[in-house]
Amino acid sequence: MRVFLSHSSKDKEFYVSKVAKRIGRDRVVYDELTFEEGLKSIDEINRTLKASDLFVVFLSLNSIESDWVKYELFKAHDLLDEGGKIQQIYPIIIDNKLKYNDPKIPDWLRDNNLQLVVSSNKASDLILQRLRELSYKQHPRLEEKNKIFVGRNDIINMFEMRINDFEKVVPFSIFASGIQNIGRKKVMYYSFLKVNLIRSSYRMPIVELNSHESIEDFILKIDDLGLTQSIKRTGLLNLTLEEKIALLKNILEQIKEERQRIFIEDNGCIITHDRELVGWFKELYKSIRDFDYIVMGVSSIYRIYESYTFELENIFFAHVPELNKEERAALFYKYLQFENIKLSTEDIRHFVDLLSGFPEQAYYAVRLINEMGLPRALLNSKLIIDYNSDRVIYLINELEKDKNAMNILALLSEYSAIGYNTFFNIVGYTDENNDILEKLFSKGICETFGRNKEYIRLNDIVHDYLIRMGLKIPENYKKIILNSLNNFIEKQVDGEYITDISEYQYLIKKAIIENRIDEVTELLVPSHYLQSMKELYDVRKNYDDVISLAYRVLENDKFMDEHISNEIRYYLCMSLARMKDQRFKAEVMKIKGAEHDFLYGFYYRQTGNTKKAIEKYEIALRKRKRFARAQRDLVQVYLSIEDYENAYKLAKENYENDNQRNPFHIHAYFSALIRLNNIKDKNQTLNKLVGELEVNKHENAKEFFYRCKAQFEAFVNNDPKEALRLINSACKEFPYNYRVLIDKFYICAKFKKTKDMEELIEEYTKKYKSKNTNHNNTIIKLKILLFAVTGESEKIPSIIKGLQNYPEEYITKWIDRYYSSANEVAATND
Repeated sequence: MRVFLSHSSKDKEFYVSKVAKRIGRDRVVYDELTFEEGLKSIDEINRTLKASDLFVVFLSLNSIESDWVKYELFKAHDLLDEGGKIQQIYPIIIDNKLKYNDPKIPDWLRDNNLQLVVSSNKASDLILQRLRELSYKQHPRLEEKNKIFVGRNDIINMFEMRINDFEKVVPFSIFASGIQNIGRKKVMYYSFLKVNLIRSSYRMPIVELNSHESIEDFILKIDDLGLTQSIKRTGLLNLTLEEKIALLKNILEQIKEERQRIFIEDNGCIITHDRELVGWFKELYKSIRDFDYIVMGVSSIYRIYESYTFELENIFFAHVPELNKEERAALFYKYLQFENIKLSTEDIRHFVDLLSGFPEQAYYAVRLINEMGLPRALLNSKLIIDYNSDRVIYLINELEKDKNAMNILALLSEYSAIGYNTFFNIVGYTDENNDILEKLFSKGICETFGRNKEYIRLNDIVHDYLIRMGLKIPENYKKIILNSLNNFIEKQVDGEYITDISEYQYLIKKAIIENRIDEVTELLVPSHYLQSMKELYDVRKNYDDVISLAYRVLENDKFMDEHISNEIRYYLCMSLARMKDQRFKAEVMKIKGAEHDFLYGFYYRQTGNTKKAIEKYEIALRKRKRFARAQRDLVQVYLSIEDYENAYKLAKENYENDNQRNPFHIHAYFSALIRLNNIKDKNQTLNKLVGELEVNKHENAKEFFYRCKAQFEAFVNNDPKEALRLINSACKEFPYNYRVLIDKFYICAKFKKTKDMEELIEEYTKKYKSKNTNHNNTIIKLKILLFAVTGESEKIPSIIKGLQNYPEEYITKWIDRYYSSANEVAATND
């Protein structure tokens, strides 16, 4: 496909020639490359226009006065109307002195989404994306679907009243909070339309920020939009917070001057998980509160404390709730019309009653009807009810047999976001790969964002699910990424930066993880360290490197916002705790509140001090009632000391309230429940939990399934043969997992296989003795159980004293349980 670059010769050197070079000679119709010296003529223009697929006009004060440009634009418009080869006219403003509503721009062209693109590199990327969209005729139906909108009148009316309140300055920002996929961005978009702040054709550029990013990332990502003069990317880490605020203010002033606006997808960067406004944004507010212009709309997953809505009068805050019953019905009906599906009133009522208020859930229901047919959709109504959990399993199961599709999903889960050009450079420009991407868009698995929707990202729920699956990108993708890293490091030394900000951020993280940090030092910002530390901690379990990176970046913590320095110190403390490093005690004193007590609880759990671990976790939970991490850890501590009653209460609550698809929750719930009697429907619940583990795609689910299924066969079905077959399979497949050995020991105890029990104690002791207090306590508990089974109760009192850092009341329980009744066996239903 070919692109015609229409421009004034006065704009050639500083802008258009750079675009032509980046796009490539074979794709471009451009006078310097295409027309021979002195041969540019009406005939040549007509000939090359007829051979072009995309017509790009670079608008400036120079070009709108150029007779050549006027003629080219006129002919291109005719060819487009006549259905010729030209499929699209794409205007780009390259002169900040030219406004989109200049009367010299033809009326029909002003109806386009006219925006300033200061960066020639950004313009090149946008043009290449347009060429690809034309090549594949990308998602026209998706665009049509995205225009469907109903309700939210109360929020839109409140916004209109605030904008029309002439007693107050126009707010510089509006915030729409609400849970994921509730329609926050659409509410803002239609609010802006209602008060004529934007035209319906206007696409507001979208910037994404997550909880591990800060002001530096905001600056880099706005710079990537190409709306403003490019900034110097080196040395951001060493700027003071005041200097960063001043730089950001300058960028936003440029956006205001161009009468542009931006959307921010805030996933915990600006409004944090504890409902606070982050420190650097408070300082920014002081600096630009009197802008008298809405420069940004912020879509946040967290709802800010109500007190801020009164304190910060130059920000408009709105919370977007679930759709009400009437809105759900109206939206469902619109989607039925979109898919050309006719249902009876009774069937419509049935499906509307299943909806819980998520806009996308309504479309999901319609798509199920379309794909399954009405009878099957009615039978599978539970899929609609369990929209946020089961739909991910349903969607991924549909794709699992397609190896290429799963490779693409692995790549998308590796990147938090990826540009179109980067994506196709890695996977290859093929019809098959484009069809897969189209399918992912159509099913809502991924979405686009950016200046002109040039970036791809996975739906958050799908992304989390794929990460838990532990998908690995194929070797051919890895080689391409490695080559990109090498090229990036080479070019950035010469000051030539990647224009795709998602690839830029990813490759810096990659350089840090691959121990090439010194080669990118000048480009680093705090979030690069933090996101690298997160991967090293969560995925690679490389705690030494986490500690090293944390101490390196915290040398500059005076230049950082407090929120991000706390996040970095959190991973430092977690890693120090895992390494049982005494430096933990100094670092944890720099963290306040519930996190401080949680981290101390985690440290005591790692060092085997069960008593203090329980105390600290309980303090953390008193300070923050819904503290999922503390609850999860406390369940494991209770299980380790066989306090099954308390473990059961917390594990059941975690399972029901946090995430029923999390295999760690399922396993903890199962482990506590199977040890208790007098629980209603106990065996049915246990069987359900085993079934959930069997179909779970998480990388740890298979291990948990083997272990739980083996215990179910032993303690519920009383089947020693099947129980031992399953647990032996687990031992073979997970040879370095000490918990599998412990489960096998309890199964052997159930069936009084004392010889096997002795061998397992010997094996466990050989592998784990003296590694830490936890393992030594485990060995003692295994011996106590062995003596209880063999009837050697006289040996129990002497060895039970060897338990270290155990709460006294639990030692008493152990004596009562095993010494008083030597024949009682733990973890059975007898």
